[in-house]
Order: sequence, then C-alpha cells, then structure tokens
Amino acid sequence: MASPIPDAATPEARKRHARAWFEQLRDNMCSALEAVEDALPAGGPLSERAAGRFKRTPWQRTDHSGHPGGGGVMAMMSGRVFEKVGVHCSTVHGEFAPEFRKDIPGADTDPRFWASGISLIAHPHNPHAPTAHMAVTSRRCSTAAAPRTTPIRAPSTPQ
Repeated sequence: MASPIPDAATPEARKRHARAWFEQLRDNMCSALEAVEDALPAGGPLSERAAGRFKRTPWQRTDHSGHPGGGGVMAMMSGRVFEKVGVHCSTVHGEFAPEFRKDIPGADTDPRFWASGISLIAHPHNPHAPTAHMAVTSRRCSTAAAPRTTPIRAPSTPQ
C-alpha cells in the first residue's frame, strides 16, 4: 500500500505531514466546538449570551542557547456551552539543554529533537457534563536518543 505522505521516506516530509495533520485536526475541532455553541437551543441555560468563538494567539520559543525553537498557536474560547475550551498546536525543535542531556538516552552524543502535537482541554458550564483533556504528540529525536515506543500511524485526514 502506498504511503499517503509524499516522499514518505524522508524525515522532513514526515515532519511536515505531522504538523499539517495536527493543524487540520485543530481546525476541525475548533469548527465542531463552535457548532456546539451555535446549536444551543433558545431558552436553554445561558442561551441569551453570544455563542463562543475561538481566539487564536500565536507564540514562539527559543532554545537554551537563544536560537529559534519553533512555536504554535493557542486557540481559546469561552461561550455559553463551554466555560473555557482550548485547542493548542505546537511544533518545536532544537537541542536539549546540557543539564538535561544526561537524563535522556543518547542525547549526550546527539542532543537534537523535534516534536509536534495538539492538546484539547474543555470545561463546560454544566457541572454534570464531563470535562475533556487530551494530548497527542509526534516526536523525533536523534537516532541515538529516539524514544523506545512504537509510533501510531494517523489516518491521512483527521476525522
């Protein structure tokens, strides 16, 4: 079966695909959660308020040496169904700080890392409705410092 990732053998292509997949998943989640806000029936609790909308705030990081190290976008919403909900994506890269390298297998010889992911935290107004917390990441360390876990292959498009 052919890979859904162009140039699947190259690490850079896999990184680009992972980042794009997480960002599309974020966009889909934000749209779905805004639709929940829109669907609150008239006369329901807090229905007199305006439906919530996500506010997106980009951020950047630097690594321990001050070099650019990636960043992400925080998407936050408060509304009539959700007291607060956040859907955040980030893609970061760099080198582990010298003081942490000894604690990460292989990082003493090659301290490079890359990670991309998404997190969701949802707190509805209704105290009887459950909150939701989720985090999914894709990581790539140097060959020597690669995590000893089996990656889960994501579908080609977020559901």
